[in-house]
Amino acid sequence: MSARRTTDDLRDQLRRQLIFLRNSSEAYDRGDREEAVRVAVILRVFFHQTTQSTSLMRLLGIEDSVRLLTTIDDAYKFDPITGRSESVIAMWVTFNPDYTLPLGRATRRNIVPLIDWWNQSVICLEGEPVTRRQVILAAANKDGGAHIDPEPTGAARKLIAGAVTYQPKGSSEEFALGNVHFALLRQFAYEILNGPALVA
Repeated sequence: MSARRTTDDLRDQLRRQLIFLRNSSEAYDRGDREEAVRVAVILRVFFHQTTQSTSLMRLLGIEDSVRLLTTIDDAYKFDPITGRSESVIAMWVTFNPDYTLPLGRATRRNIVPLIDWWNQSVICLEGEPVTRRQVILAAANKDGGAHIDPEPTGAARKLIAGAVTYQPKGSSEEFALGNVHFALLRQFAYEILNGPALVA
């Protein structure tokens, strides 16, 4: 016979997941970039609602009242001259190559409802906008967070394989960036840890 979790049990789960999120963020910042995939699993636990699983926010009864920090502008624009859609997300790229997002240096700091945060387009891949939800679930469900997809498709394939490119200033050469979702996930973790407190 199963026993329904109490509100106190669920609050303990929230506290535990926030500790995991902080620890994974610190590990990422020390150079363990793959830790971003664990961040995706935590965010999936918090926010992903399906007929088969219930998000922690819904279990706590706060899904509709939660407000979250977004530091990312609408993530794509169309250039009619080149015919390309481009990400307008701020990103620093080094020649390693490594890349990070602005964390606390982001110019945008808006507080939005959970549903808007979850469904906000945060990057453009091959002309198609990709939402936070897609980035998080690609990492958690396809790239080793909770499952590994032997043949990833869609957003997962593009994020892993390097559909994002950048062109250094003064260069005519473009470079592909693989695993760009790692940096995005670290930024999402920053937003959760530095926005309104998740309290039930």
